[in-house]
Amino acid sequence: MINDLPLYIPVSFFIITIYIVFTFVKSNAIKKSTLPIIIGWSILISILAYFGVYHYTEGDQYSTFPLVIVPPGIFIIYLLRNKFYENRNLKWSTAVHIVRFPVELLLFQLAIRELLPMEMTYEGWNFDIIPGVTSILLLLWMKYKSINSKFLLGWNILGLLFIFLF
Repeated sequence: MINDLPLYIPVSFFIITIYIVFTFVKSNAIKKSTLPIIIGWSILISILAYFGVYHYTEGDQYSTFPLVIVPPGIFIIYLLRNKFYENRNLKWSTAVHIVRFPVELLLFQLAIRELLPMEMTYEGWNFDIIPGVTSILLLLWMKYKSINSKFLLGWNILGLLFIFLF
């Protein structure tokens, strides 16, 4: 737990997590057995983070980064093998990306408190705020006009590439 952190930051991250799970379920035709996995994983990494498992201190002999990246990678492979993406709702898939806007604002709040490097924010090399803002614009556009599904699929793929490239 981080001392002297304003309550709105962890509460905001909690609300964002609920929103992500909700929109992920709405955007994909997933099996009922998948939702408990998502919720369980979210709870587990939250508990581990609370107890400082992911905290790196100078001189640590090993990194806990694989604990963060490997299990989601396995989960993604599981989802792909079960072809969860075949009945994808592109409107809800676009809505998932909205969280990138408030997450970037929260990361900036953490950076100005020197709890993470400024390079991890939109002030540095993290441009995730762009898909976050454009997702809002696309959803507004969808409300009044139709959008080509191939365009939306391409935009969603590009949005996911932003995670890996920046």
